[in-house]
Amino acid sequence: MKKIFLASLLIVVAASAALLLLRTGGVQKGAPAEQSAGLPCAAGDAAATSTAPGTAKLTWDVITAVNLAGYRVYYGTASKEYLQPMGKGLEAGKNATYTVSELKSGTRYYFAVTAYDAAGVESPFSGEVCKDVR
Repeated sequence: MKKIFLASLLIVVAASAALLLLRTGGVQKGAPAEQSAGLPCAAGDAAATSTAPGTAKLTWDVITAVNLAGYRVYYGTASKEYLQPMGKGLEAGKNATYTVSELKSGTRYYFAVTAYDAAGVESPFSGEVCKDVR
């Protein structure tokens, strides 16, 4: 059995096309050229905003595992405490992007993604990113 591994997760900031990239395990972190006004997220993550109210567009690196069945998106209002239990994340199919909508304005959300194979074996969570929703 091959393990599947999700390397990174991005939040796309629609207004400025800036990207926030966090690599799993803290191997590499990049920040947008222009960070939004607002408080930084916990543990060095940076907040991001967009012009689309109540949404967060997530993008991550594609993995090349031949047994990849898809990706799942997890989110919540506290770091590493997601509203969806493991295995029950939002289904993104084999797409490397997903837009979470109907998020509450004025709330900070934390996001992570997993990959899973045809047998249902799910990777650990990707690095976490956060967004202050307007």
